[in-house]
Amino acid sequence: MCRLPACALALTALLWALPGCSDEEDADPASDRESITPENVLGTWYSCEPDPGTGTAVVTFAAFGTDSSARVGLLNCDQEVTLISTTYHVSDNVLAMATPEVDTARQNALQIIMASQLSGVTMDDRAYIENGNLVFMETFRKVVFTRAVPSQPGGRITGTLYFAGDFNQGAAQVVCVDTATYRGQSVFMDAPGSYCLKGLRDGTYMVVAVYIPKECAVDYPDRLYECPSADYPDFVAVSGADTVNGIDITLNPLVPKSVAGEVGARTREAMLMRIAEAAVQL
Repeated sequence: MCRLPACALALTALLWALPGCSDEEDADPASDRESITPENVLGTWYSCEPDPGTGTAVVTFAAFGTDSSARVGLLNCDQEVTLISTTYHVSDNVLAMATPEVDTARQNALQIIMASQLSGVTMDDRAYIENGNLVFMETFRKVVFTRAVPSQPGGRITGTLYFAGDFNQGAAQVVCVDTATYRGQSVFMDAPGSYCLKGLRDGTYMVVAVYIPKECAVDYPDRLYECPSADYPDFVAVSGADTVNGIDITLNPLVPKSVAGEVGARTREAMLMRIAEAAVQL
């Protein structure tokens, strides 16, 4: 399967027609089911699909405009981080979109990451409206998008990503990893600023930020080790529904990543790679 930024299950359901799907599966005879039309799909929809292995759960959005424009991406705090800007159409009750080709002159790093993985593929999913929600069928279950932003129970880590230099259409990934279980959370950013890692279980977390320059976007995360990164100097303890604020990190794009001689470097790299791969694995 291809690798894409975060929100793996929800984006898969939204953008890929899986073989063997049927909108008769998981049918609820009492549900209020409607076919997709150009009118009822309009607006912004949200989904949050946790990864059972890592606990990673990122809010995905899909926005459909009246001018046939469509955007798909992730939420970072309340900010929409767009991964795909394209067009869509509804024909015979089928919602169809196509990813753009890679265009390094116009796309930022996150959009290149997405386009490079799905370049030239037309997405034509079976979908419908059920009880006011936008539903995409997978082989064994359905993924539901709602009009309201889903809640993410658990703790939070918030802070600000500072960048010492020209961000230059790059991207950033802020990751927290439980030092005992390797479970964690990840958020992608298309500009420096505030970040919020939500839905965290009780634990002690390492927080790492990675800068992804445009030249590394096509092969990310295979080129993860070439990307400058920085750790928050202390572990961060999360308990219950508490929010830990002020976990600020400064990234310097001129300082290449180096772990030579670091105490526990192997453990740090293993944790970072595990959560990075989980965040982009489909």
